[in-house]
Amino acid sequence: GWTLNSAGYLLGPHAIDNHRSFNEKHGIA
Repeated sequence: GWTLNSAGYLLGPHAIDNHRSFNEKHGIA
């Protein structure tokens, strides 16, 4: 989604890692 792209672009790799962890917690992956 646009949130992942925007967060990754604005905040950097740590944002992507955090987002990925969030998805794993909720089983979205």
